[in-house]
Amino acid sequence: MGTIHNWEKILVLGFVCYIIFGCGANFIKKSSKYATPEMTWETYKEAILNGDIDAALDCFVEYAKDFQRKRLYDRVIGIKGMKKRIDPVKKIELVRSGIADQHGLYAPTEYKEYRIVTEKGPADWFVLFVKVNGEWKIESLPF
Repeated sequence: MGTIHNWEKILVLGFVCYIIFGCGANFIKKSSKYATPEMTWETYKEAILNGDIDAALDCFVEYAKDFQRKRLYDRVIGIKGMKKRIDPVKKIELVRSGIADQHGLYAPTEYKEYRIVTEKGPADWFVLFVKVNGEWKIESLPF
């Protein structure tokens, strides 16, 4: 058995830091599908229209996925019902954006709220996006 060199200790320490503390999170490549709220919306819409529930759920912020999963597998709404709701949507328009800090209770979160525009024009329906780890995810849908 030989002695452990300093570079080996640093390598092991770096690996432990990466695994346990997530220090390498910034090195993980972000998906370009979620680079902007508009791109996230198009990814979501395409997933719904193709019936790909897993891809649709990936467009949501982590804490909203369980609720959306129930809706997409629901016998009444389900993926077919969501297709009917998504199909008439032609685009989304930015209404407001900012930083929500929840009165100092949580880390500040960048958000953007978009109005849904259908074939008939702007609707009173809004989609809320939040930026999480450099990616824009859907927090809530109006339908």
